[in-house]
This record gives sequence, structure tokens and C-alpha cells, in this order.
Amino acid sequence: MANTAADNLAIIASGAHGATTVGVVKAVNGQQIAEYLAVRGQGAIGPTSKALYRKDSRVSVTFAGGVPIATGTKASLVITGKKMDMSTTVTATWTNMKAGSYSFDLNDDSPPEAFTQQFEVEDSMATDNFSITGY
Repeated sequence: MANTAADNLAIIASGAHGATTVGVVKAVNGQQIAEYLAVRGQGAIGPTSKALYRKDSRVSVTFAGGVPIATGTKASLVITGKKMDMSTTVTATWTNMKAGSYSFDLNDDSPPEAFTQQFEVEDSMATDNFSITGY
């Protein structure tokens, strides 16, 4: 099925970490990180295979006001938005995310103050911890 303008997100409505709704979300940047290690047979010139040795998930969320989640708190991170038709809800979920550092952006051009908080997965990454519904 082709992507049409109606499939695009119109707004990102809210963000929650566990039972705590933080507030209106301005931006989300999620990363699924996979790093591979070269496994070589017969020394430096032998055949090479790539083995997955590290998998990680990180999300950076910018909120328009509100209070940051306490650092170290672990829960699912849920971002909810609406499509252009304003009736279809899109939900992005990252499970087992630990709240990390945050920074504030205080200025007179965009009250209320915005803040950006980092979240990192804290669990086995044997299966992906990200899912999206509504598309």
C-alpha cells in the first residue's frame, strides 16, 4: 500500500513512562543499535564472518514542559500521536526503558520550558523492545 498524506502524523499528543504521563511531546529520536564483531578464521587473511555482539535501544524525547522522570526509573516508554484524519491513533512503545539524564531549554521565545530526557533499555535485547501500532 502506498504511503499517502493521510498516513502522516499530524500531532504527537503525549508521552508516558510507566504510569506517569509526562506531557506534550515536541520531538522523539529513537535508535536501535546493533554492533558486529568480525570473526576471522585462519588468521588475518582467512574468511570473515560478522557476529552480533551488542544490541541496544536508546530514545531521546523532548517534552514541552512538565517534570522529568526520576533518573533510574524503569518502565515502558509510550508515545501517542494522531494521523492526519485525527481519528486514528498511532502508538510507539519501547519496553524496559530506564530514564536517564535530562536537560532544560529555558527561554522567553517558547514558554513553557522544554526539556529533553534520555531513555536506555535495561533488559535482554534478544528480541526487539520497540513496537508501533496504528499504521
